[in-house]
Amino acid sequence: MKRCFSSVVTMALVLILAGCGAASSLFPLFLESDEVFDERLLGDWHVQDGATFTHGAESKRMIFRKSADGKEYEVTLFDFDDKGMNLALTAHMVRLGTFSFIDFGTPDTDKRKFIEIPFPAIESHFFGRIDLEKDSVRIDFLDDEWVKKQGKAGKLPLATVQTAEGLVISASTEELRKFALEHAEDMEAFSEPYSLSRTK
Repeated sequence: MKRCFSSVVTMALVLILAGCGAASSLFPLFLESDEVFDERLLGDWHVQDGATFTHGAESKRMIFRKSADGKEYEVTLFDFDDKGMNLALTAHMVRLGTFSFIDFGTPDTDKRKFIEIPFPAIESHFFGRIDLEKDSVRIDFLDDEWVKKQGKAGKLPLATVQTAEGLVISASTEELRKFALEHAEDMEAFSEPYSLSRTK
């Protein structure tokens, strides 16, 4: 049975990875039929908020590994907090038109074994447009503040629900994919940058 980490951990992960601003969704951007996998993302990376990576500045460490079935990335974010906690998540690459996206979600405990599983919990995702080079990666996440503003103005084409942790997108995968493709070049929608530099 697939379970996921608690919403507290999920929200904390979003805060670390995307500058306190990645919008979360109940459903993934990817389909099971998607077979996009880029080997360039595998390995050990330094992680920073911002569009440009600054060498010498404080960084988090993140590792991408290929899952046993080769369909997804198994991701570990090290030293998440001052107690040295590590976070586990999954990632899937998605190709929509000429654009590449990445979806981060909670790990499948049937594939990755954990000593303790918080329960009950609800699976969630967050995604962004991704650009890969040999030794650098940039991800522009869907901005939570943009989603909130569009929702209040009645301009958001995606269904949402209000939770204790904030607004969560409840639109289906098909609706998310249509939205992502239509807004792929919208620098206001995808405006939470996150940069990686390969560990030497």
